[in-house]
Amino acid sequence: MCNNHTPGPWWVDEDGYIAAGGGDDYVTIAEILGANDEIDVIRANAALIAAAPELLDALQEILQITEYLAPEKFDDAAHQGAFDATLARARAAISKAKGA
Repeated sequence: MCNNHTPGPWWVDEDGYIAAGGGDDYVTIAEILGANDEIDVIRANAALIAAAPELLDALQEILQITEYLAPEKFDDAAHQGAFDATLARARAAISKAKGA
């Protein structure tokens, strides 16, 4: 788990802010803005951002399990290459999320 960001879960509060924590003891992470008050776009972006900590954790777990269970399991170079490229994308996304 990445410990360099505000721990999850994150959620969207009634005013459309991304928040973490609970009850009266929560912290605002971000306010999502949109052009011309595109409320559906704002809500969709807020939901995606609020899911970020869980998505990062899940991706890290999937990558770790996949690297352990499925190293070089393909009989042909094309499938192995596609598999390796997908793992590389996962590693890059994790690095980006961690600010590395």
